[in-house]
Amino acid sequence: MKTHLLLIALVFVVGCASPPAKHGIPNLALVDPAQNIWRGGQPNLEGWRYLRAVGVTNVIRLSPENDGEPESVATVMGMTVHRYPLTDWQQFWGNGVGAAMVKAEREIKPGTFFHCRFGANRTGALGYWHRRMTGWPHEAALAEARSYGWGSSLPGLKWWVWKQYQHEKLLPRTEKNF
Repeated sequence: MKTHLLLIALVFVVGCASPPAKHGIPNLALVDPAQNIWRGGQPNLEGWRYLRAVGVTNVIRLSPENDGEPESVATVMGMTVHRYPLTDWQQFWGNGVGAAMVKAEREIKPGTFFHCRFGANRTGALGYWHRRMTGWPHEAALAEARSYGWGSSLPGLKWWVWKQYQHEKLLPRTEKNF
């Protein structure tokens, strides 16, 4: 039993290495220049100021409320904040991942920044899903997510992405199927 708990703890520690921050935001990247859509980790005050300066008005938070700084600064700056929290437990086991991803992706519009703690796993899964919903092939969307550190150790997120891919291979893509 102790070995299993140690292994699970090690998976979370190894899978949560913090990428370097630029403009006060870890793993920051511009997803779609034409739509001004960004992705990344939890911004600090400098990060929120940067996002406001580049025209972000819509924020999607995938981290639980007790994970990092709250978005009160973003709200004061006039940004709308949508919360679709996924806990470490959900990322590991997959419970609730699909519902959060579908709801969060529907909130992405011009001027959006979506994020989690480090901008890798939860953000990577949402980035993958957004790319798939905008017509990218599975392989390209997955490669992009991996380039930002997605999914190296969280089986619940991996399973959800694999399930979407398998579902797509079996059924013709229609609005009803996704």
